[in-house]
Amino acid sequence: MIGSNVEKPAIFVIASNAEKAVVKELLAGIEEEGIPYDVKNITFNESSVLKYLHEACQKSRMGIAVAIIDNRIILQHNKLRQEKPLLDINLNFYDKEEKARTIGANAARLYKVMPLKGIGNLEDKLREKITETVISVLKNFDIEIHREGF
Repeated sequence: MIGSNVEKPAIFVIASNAEKAVVKELLAGIEEEGIPYDVKNITFNESSVLKYLHEACQKSRMGIAVAIIDNRIILQHNKLRQEKPLLDINLNFYDKEEKARTIGANAARLYKVMPLKGIGNLEDKLREKITETVISVLKNFDIEIHREGF
């Protein structure tokens, strides 16, 4: 199709005031699933993000778009209402890159009609790791720990 202005199928990613590391991990998650993406850095704010995101997923030939604004990632599908995205999550400072990668993979899996990866269990994993570390340190001081207390 020489001269065609039809865009290739891709998940659209729009970013405003997003950390480079978060964007990089989100894109890595999409790429790991073998799905192309198209990134656009545009200016939007918290009150307009859903509007821009909905427009992006309507323009995407895959019908999927992701918005990143500050520490917030929103995943939208073109069959959903603008005010009801599939996923709207604020990232914590300690696991934002891991969550961003998982959300990217889930955007791709949504297109491939595959089960989504869990996001919520990342905080549980971190909590468990911290608990184990604290118990290990306290054992060095010969302090008896009862697991139920944590």
